[in-house]
Amino acid sequence: MRTVELNGYIDEEAWFGDEVTPESLHALLYPEGADAQEDLRIIHESPDIPGSPLAIQKDLPQELKDKVKDFLLSYDDPEYFGDEEGVEPKRFIEIADSDYDYLADLKETYNLSD
Repeated sequence: MRTVELNGYIDEEAWFGDEVTPESLHALLYPEGADAQEDLRIIHESPDIPGSPLAIQKDLPQELKDKVKDFLLSYDDPEYFGDEEGVEPKRFIEIADSDYDYLADLKETYNLSD
């Protein structure tokens, strides 16, 4: 996630994941041919934050949970993931609770509720 400043204003809604660049914002904010790219400045870039996790019922047999996990981590269907040429492909990845520490810290720092 990147926080973007445009003409001195911070756009807290600029949430584009990996895809946000000054060039992509310029294309979204300005008509074709407009030259205002120098108005864009990235003022913060967060660490990578995984998407919503998948969970499995904890009282299922461990062997079944392992098979589901192995399947998801090895699943490699480009059509399912919507792979595009020139863009890093998305896949299921293993995460840990600590991968969300950045968000938990923000929540605590700014006294945010769920």
